[in-house]
Amino acid sequence: MAAADFAECFVLRPGVSWSNGQYSFSTATASFGGKPSMVAITHGDGVRTAEYFDPSGRVLLAEIQYGIAGFGGDPAKAAITDEYDAMPTFPQRAKPGEQFHRSGKGVRFLASEPGEAPEAIEYRGMSNFTFVGFVDLEATVNGVPRTFANTCHLKAQDAQHTMEYWYASGYGPVRKRAFSNGTRLFDDTIRRITEE
Repeated sequence: MAAADFAECFVLRPGVSWSNGQYSFSTATASFGGKPSMVAITHGDGVRTAEYFDPSGRVLLAEIQYGIAGFGGDPAKAAITDEYDAMPTFPQRAKPGEQFHRSGKGVRFLASEPGEAPEAIEYRGMSNFTFVGFVDLEATVNGVPRTFANTCHLKAQDAQHTMEYWYASGYGPVRKRAFSNGTRLFDDTIRRITEE
C-alpha cells in the first residue's frame, strides 16, 4: 500500500514479517492497557524487543525488552518494561523540511525487582526530527527489485549522532542509517519478507 500522507507511513499491518540481515521485524494486533494496539517485535543480536503502539502506529505506548540468553536471562520473559503516560508521538501531519520533537515520560518496571515501585523515566530515543520528504525506496527483496512507494524519510540528530529512517506504510522502518561524528555506523535495508 502506498502512503497517501505522512500519517499513513506509520500504519502497521498485522502479520507482516521481514528482515534486513541484522535483525527481524514482525507485527501483530495486540491489547495494551485494555485497549486495542499494534505490537512491533524486533529481534537481533540476541535481543528481543516489543514496542506497543496505538492503532495509528504513531503513538508509542510501551516498550518491553526481554531477557538476554547470553547474559543468563530468559528470552521468553520481560526483563524491562517501559510504559508511557506522556507518549512519544509522531505528528499526524508534516510537510517536507518540517521539524518536530518526539519525547515522552513514563515508568519502568524491572522483572529483577518484583514488588518495587516503578522508576520514573524519560523516553531514551532520538527526539529532534526533520521530515526530509516522501521517497520511493528501491530495494532488493527476496532477490527481486522492489519499490516501496512514498516512504517517509526522517532524520533525527543530536550533538554527535544522526539517524535516518524510511517508514513504509504497513511495514514500519524498512531502512535505517546511522552516523556518529560523521562516520557511518550502519545502513540496513529490508532484504527478505517472510510474510505480508
